Amino acid sequence: MITVEETITLPTSAEKAWAIAGPFEGLHVWHPAVTHTEMRKNGDAPQRVLHLDGGGALVETLDLKNSDAMTTAWTLDDGPFPVKNYRAWVSVVEEGDRAVAIWSAEFEANGVTESEARDMIAGAFRAGLDELAARI
Repeated sequence: MITVEETITLPTSAEKAWAIAGPFEGLHVWHPAVTHTEMRKNGDAPQRVLHLDGGGALVETLDLKNSDAMTTAWTLDDGPFPVKNYRAWVSVVEEGDRAVAIWSAEFEANGVTESEARDMIAGAFRAGLDELAARI
């Protein structure tokens, strides 16, 4: 299993950072590769379709939303990334007068080397966290 974790320190409170980073239906607000989000259901669980800039989409199912712990977790059901058994989560923690946003995932490479899969996912996380910081 491959693990990727990217973090960024934000010059705001954890609550303000969570208001932007926390909503499962709101990744398009702070990730530059996502043009819009379509919400639907996967059984009883919320599912999002993330429409990507340049075409394509990711389909993800919400596994956990804990606003008190400021953590959201989901599973990738379908998409163009060369990974399988993918589970990710975003958390926000307070660190003094700042917030730290943490985006993590565990997955297996699928059709590419582990290094290539790790670099692709880490790059996607970094782009999102950098845009999150720019929006705060």
